[in-house]
Amino acid sequence: MRKGRAAKDEPLRKVLRSELSKERATRLEGSFGTQKQHYSLSRIKARNRKTEILWIFFGIHTANAILIIEKIRNKTAKAA
Repeated sequence: MRKGRAAKDEPLRKVLRSELSKERATRLEGSFGTQKQHYSLSRIKARNRKTEILWIFFGIHTANAILIIEKIRNKTAKAA
């Protein structure tokens, strides 16, 4: 929540903020969806909340590790 008086362009600021938030959410969900499909996380094999969070945690970190490995391979291939 903002403090103080609203600016003259407050309605425009609200619209812009709303559009930015929608775009960010869409891109983030798309990234998670792609990783879930690629790493077979579409059906989380967990029976309670803690193990569900653990599956998601390791899935995301596995995806990040693979991206890092690919970057290192590309860098060494360019150097050679």
